[in-house]
Amino acid sequence: FPLPEWLAGNPYFTAGFGLGAMGFAMSFARTGAASLESVLRRQLLMSLEIPSKDYAYQWVMQWLVARGVHGSRHLGVETTYAKDNAGRQFASFDFVPSPGRHWVRYRGNFIRIEREREHRTMDMSTGSPWETLTLTTLSLRPTLFQELLQEAKEAALMREEGKTVIFQSYGHEWRPFGAPKRVRPFGSVILDGNASEEIFQDVSEFLQCHDWYLARGIPYRRGYLLHGPPGC
Repeated sequence: FPLPEWLAGNPYFTAGFGLGAMGFAMSFARTGAASLESVLRRQLLMSLEIPSKDYAYQWVMQWLVARGVHGSRHLGVETTYAKDNAGRQFASFDFVPSPGRHWVRYRGNFIRIEREREHRTMDMSTGSPWETLTLTTLSLRPTLFQELLQEAKEAALMREEGKTVIFQSYGHEWRPFGAPKRVRPFGSVILDGNASEEIFQDVSEFLQCHDWYLARGIPYRRGYLLHGPPGC
């Protein structure tokens, strides 16, 4: 833009002092704008980081599968494969947000979901890369993330309620393997005489005596030894 005549005719300005001052002022303005943006971001936005090694990671991923991701054309798939003793094979597919940025609406608030995958480092026990879910939204409702995690936790536990969860060893930890399986009805267990009823009664009493074992320092465990011809 053209400079005023009084400024253009100033010998000190034309000698370079004025241009230096203008450059300094513009640099200061850029730095101030970046600092202001950073302050506004910290004050107006809140974020939550969930690493893949945390239990809440799978809960939130299942929660995203159930709710869907708005406007996402890029998805990933998680396949659950199982095979029973009879040789029957079962497979189910869960579509999850792929690495990148996605949006979901929760209780009237838009939440930005960023799924980041680390390619340089990985979990040595499973061979899979480390991942992080970052949830970002306006800080109008400070308890929003707590409510979301609680809802995801309850949904995950409800999915496993009344079912048997099979765990598989991954390095130094145990992780759920496959989908929870339906519990076998106790009425299908056939034992000699009243053995099944006696065992059921004993297990019921044992499950209510945890504090009694703890107060006396006795290991809280129970085992049963059944003997006889198989199937009899």
